[in-house]
Order: sequence, then C-alpha cells, then structure tokens
Amino acid sequence: MSELQRSPPGSGSGREAFLAIVLCGLVGIMGLVFLVFVTNGLFAWVVLIAIGMALFGGLHYLIWGRRFEESIAAERAALLAAEEESASPRRETSY
Repeated sequence: MSELQRSPPGSGSGREAFLAIVLCGLVGIMGLVFLVFVTNGLFAWVVLIAIGMALFGGLHYLIWGRRFEESIAAERAALLAAEEESASPRRETSY
C-alpha cells in the first residue's frame, strides 16, 4: 500500500467504532456471566453493589454538585477574568 492510499490516523468510520464498542461490550458481558457462574452468584452481588454505588454517586452529583457549581459560577468567572488579565502580555517600552 502506498503512502497516498493510507488514510490518516483518526479518520476511521463510525461503523468501525460502533463495531469495536459492541464487541467489547459482548466480551465484557460474557466475562461477567462467567465470573457469576464460577463464584456461584457471589460476583453478581459485587456487580449490583457497584451499580448501586454508581447510581448513588450520580444522584449525589445531580442534587449537590450542580447546585454547588451554580453557586460559585460568578466567583469562578471573576477569577478566570483576573487570571486572563494578569497573563496577557504587556508591552513596556523604555527608550
């Protein structure tokens, strides 16, 4: 294959990405099912606890995280403006 026929990196089609995601998901699910069978169902509890913790974390963010972000938005904007002002190059000419 010559240099002209090669596609640049990162120019893959959406179909390739979709196929990779689906195949990884299937292999992951098969691995989880295997671990559940090997541990006689104990690993299912581990998975359920992990899902519960993820749901709790997501709800915690929705309840408290967004409210916190909204409460400090003005302070963050002022801080970013001050940083941009101090980082901008100042031309000082001394003759």
